[in-house]
Amino acid sequence: MKDVKKYGEQIEYLENIKGWVCSVCNRYFGEQKDAAKYCCAKIFKCEDCGKEYERRCYTTCPECHEKRNVERYNKMPKKVWNGEGMIYSDSHDKFFNDFEEIHDHISYLEFSVKPEKITISLEDLRLIICEKTKPRDFSLMDFCSDEFQEDTDIHCFSGDPEAFENDINEWLQKNTPTSYLPGKFAVDFTEAQ
Repeated sequence: MKDVKKYGEQIEYLENIKGWVCSVCNRYFGEQKDAAKYCCAKIFKCEDCGKEYERRCYTTCPECHEKRNVERYNKMPKKVWNGEGMIYSDSHDKFFNDFEEIHDHISYLEFSVKPEKITISLEDLRLIICEKTKPRDFSLMDFCSDEFQEDTDIHCFSGDPEAFENDINEWLQKNTPTSYLPGKFAVDFTEAQ
């Protein structure tokens, strides 16, 4: 196995094929030097603070990544939660149905962390009001695209495919379970329980 290299040290520019190649796995990147720098690198330089860190997911160290997440959350507009739907904790990647679940989660965190007791507030959870998601519209052409010839369109079907699609979409609207995604508003705690 080859040596673990720092970000950017594992690449080389080859003249015979004109482009950047990762010297660890020999993947060719053409003129995309920045993409080549990330390939097989284990140690990165944080683009915010300059500290070296081991991670492949982000362009910042874990501390700066968390700082960015807090800043992004603090810029979100605030809104009082009406008690309907779900709330998402941006800091704990967890969904809640009500404030009772949130308080139970806080209690669990406060008493399960060892060796010292910690205090967690509602603000520490970075709570976001969720929005309901709607099922995607069914499209017969998308569903069957692998089975049809290239020039097939919706008018090639016998019968009424648009009515069929409408029936399926109506059924999906009525029968699909409700699901939620984090929305645009952070929870305003002025009236929180």
